[in-house]
Amino acid sequence: MPFDLDPQINTFAWNPTGLLNPDFVYPDVSSVAGTGPVRQGGELLFKIKDSVYQNRPLVFEILDAAGKPAASVDLDL
Repeated sequence: MPFDLDPQINTFAWNPTGLLNPDFVYPDVSSVAGTGPVRQGGELLFKIKDSVYQNRPLVFEILDAAGKPAASVDLDL
């Protein structure tokens, strides 16, 4: 589970707004996260065990509303 980040303190914190529609853009292009130098999204922070560094890249799976894999991202830590 991700750590809760306060969007009032960290303007790059993920602020869930429910399900994202296929054509939805996040973060909002008028937000700091949407106009900053990275422009690739909000911050989502996870605490992971040290053992994951032995099995890289780590695969982050994104599930749909039914809990089935919808997408995945390789994370090179």
